[in-house]
Amino acid sequence: MARKSWSLRITSALLLAVLLALVVTPALAASNDPSITSKWGSFGGRFPVTVTVTDCSRLNLRSSASLSARIVTTVSRGTQLTATGRDGTFIRVVWQGQTVYGYAAYLTPGGNGGYYYVP
Repeated sequence: MARKSWSLRITSALLLAVLLALVVTPALAASNDPSITSKWGSFGGRFPVTVTVTDCSRLNLRSSASLSARIVTTVSRGTQLTATGRDGTFIRVVWQGQTVYGYAAYLTPGGNGGYYYVP
């Protein structure tokens, strides 16, 4: 009986370790994405700021800061939006009066090499 209990504990611990690896590793990798840190790492974090869709032809704007969140709309390269904050690898933006989220790697503060703060 004691042997089964010990086996169950080991199995549970291994399953927990695998689950953590599957959940935590992608999140850490995304937060260290060089395309995000190069643009947003030096950004002073002063919001609101105008951002421009730059590094993709179309950007999905989502209902929450997750790649699995519902896509609210898609905007084209060159579209300027007002960013109101950052949530991990996502930038919170305003689109047609709604708060939505775009993946930070595809948004550039200012878009033309400088920051344009929204009064």
